[in-house]
Amino acid sequence: MSAQARPVAVSDHTVVPVGFGRVSSEAFKGGMRRVAQGVAIASLARGSERAGLTISSFSSLCADPPRMLACISKTAGAFPLLQRGGNLAINVLAEGQEALALRFSSSSVKGDARFEVGRWETGESGAPVLDDALSVFDGRIKDIVDAGTHVIAVIDVLAVSGQGDKQALLYVDGRFATLAAEGVG
Repeated sequence: MSAQARPVAVSDHTVVPVGFGRVSSEAFKGGMRRVAQGVAIASLARGSERAGLTISSFSSLCADPPRMLACISKTAGAFPLLQRGGNLAINVLAEGQEALALRFSSSSVKGDARFEVGRWETGESGAPVLDDALSVFDGRIKDIVDAGTHVIAVIDVLAVSGQGDKQALLYVDGRFATLAAEGVG
């Protein structure tokens, strides 16, 4: 397949050039900064070892069987534990949980010390689950797919829980946000 850009018809009036590798990583990151993403803590366990990190790239994969995916940087402190397989929970954060998101993304707080804040329990899979998360998808790592600087972890979901009475915590343009509540009536 040629690396040259080829037009792809999207509709009767739109043509989008397609060419892998023609966009700089800076331009890509700039574009992605404008996309609001949910914020979650991926928490892992294997035996008595725990690790966790803040992520904003996670999604449902399929409903039958229930599967999620999470994108994890290969430079993350939790990556070695992820490579060994085991259990992983995606703890989706709610408004007011910014401090937890910052703690789990901090380079100065590492390993098990990250879990000293928040109400953490052991989920069905054995992974740490955040008691007051908006949603928790607790599961086992099925596959790890290499994707450049990151891997895609595919998780078989064993249990779902959460506190759905709050707004989701979002990350957009380098800051935390929530959706504005609209009155219905």
